[in-house]
Amino acid sequence: MNFLFFGLGSIGQRHLRNLIKIEKKSKIYAYRKKYSTPLLDHRNKVLKGNLEKKYNITSIKKLEFLKKNFIKIDAAFICNPSSMHVSTAEWCIKRNIPIFVEKPVATNIKDLKKIKRLIKSKKNLVNVVGYQLRFNPLIQFIKKYCFDREHLGKIYNCEIYHGEHVDNFHTYESYKVSYASKKKLGGGVVLTQIHELDYLNYFFSKYKLVDYKYISQKISNLKMNVEDNNMSIFKFKSKLKKNISFAKVTCSYIQVPKMRTIFISCKLGSLYADLNNLKIKILKNNRKEIIKKFNFNKNEMFVNEIKHFLNLIKKKKTKKILPNILDDNFVNSLANKIKI
Repeated sequence: MNFLFFGLGSIGQRHLRNLIKIEKKSKIYAYRKKYSTPLLDHRNKVLKGNLEKKYNITSIKKLEFLKKNFIKIDAAFICNPSSMHVSTAEWCIKRNIPIFVEKPVATNIKDLKKIKRLIKSKKNLVNVVGYQLRFNPLIQFIKKYCFDREHLGKIYNCEIYHGEHVDNFHTYESYKVSYASKKKLGGGVVLTQIHELDYLNYFFSKYKLVDYKYISQKISNLKMNVEDNNMSIFKFKSKLKKNISFAKVTCSYIQVPKMRTIFISCKLGSLYADLNNLKIKILKNNRKEIIKKFNFNKNEMFVNEIKHFLNLIKKKKTKKILPNILDDNFVNSLANKIKI
């Protein structure tokens, strides 16, 4: 299979490493405008060597190269800066190329409407959005335990917290030059940490959002022109039982040490999940706490989402987990409304 990569930063290189392990006979092409990111390992540590030579990548400066050389691309990975996702996806969709697009799909409402209209005209084109946390065993457990089977009864509220320091995202570069810190590249804590909104929506798939409030602001002295903190409160109504549930999502660029937690309060007890330390604590009917420990490699989530994408392309039977662009429209639209 022939694959085309748009962008080979840290996430692009992670997908590349995983892809060539799964599809060993694949041919990789890369369209790169900048060559600023060095060769990285799975921990984003800088390695000596040349990226193109190590992975036998054919880098191209103009996309016309593919047509001139009669190269058919079987799938594309869109991993360039967030603000370029829509224009890149548009190029691929018009050529019927299946796409794996990193989050967020769009960084403004205008682009979101444009890509929505375009993808609607290509109903059978495979496209997914890279929300790898949907393959996180803790997220999967919570979804089944609290929301699908309601082992803890009616859900009263769900509190999600994700905080880490933006300067620790990439050890090979300063936050000042990162896309995450630049408005024109689609940065800001809301879009960068949009995973929390996605799995909140995944949890509450049987509910309807009826109201929300938010505060987004830059409150630090960091040199960036985007929000570094957001707090949003949501009101959900169950589509079947008409129960009301509340949720709060807090995201921060200035948290040290990093923290990623989920707390769910229900009629019959509560659940607390620590996504960084891979633990879940459950208290049911005032009994002794149940502690569940999970053991998995972070990269397994990324491997599984690539396999999921490839299975869709090859038309293999697979349970739908990743959202496509239309599925993601609600979350992406919401994120663009609550950012600054």
